[in-house]
Amino acid sequence: MMKIKFDKEKDLVIIKDELKNYFIILKFIFILNLITSGLYLYKSIKSGSFGDFDWLWLILGILSVGTLIFTFTRSTQEVIRNDEILYLYKRNYFGSDRYYLKLKNGKIRNLPFVRTGDILELENILKEAGIQSKLDK
Repeated sequence: MMKIKFDKEKDLVIIKDELKNYFIILKFIFILNLITSGLYLYKSIKSGSFGDFDWLWLILGILSVGTLIFTFTRSTQEVIRNDEILYLYKRNYFGSDRYYLKLKNGKIRNLPFVRTGDILELENILKEAGIQSKLDK
């Protein structure tokens, strides 16, 4: 069952998934991780002993910052105006195709529930909405 609908009357693409909740939890975990690593590193620097375990906290803090930056480049909108979408595209990660919508504000909207078998239905919905597809056939 496709979780994307096109509302012709309001010219909206409606995506029914729980991506917003997932990203809220993800951001919370990485902010908490960043705070914890910062406090631990502050304690180590203040005591004057910076050991091997402290490098692990430093790397963990840097990874948390990188992941937070990544999450803020993604969109979690469930209702997107048709004119805000540039195109649909896919990427292959470890042999699995992932589908995305590129938005005009520079953000990317993940479509994690779309499988290869559903792509024809998705293309038809987006073609009806007037959104181009950059899928290599």
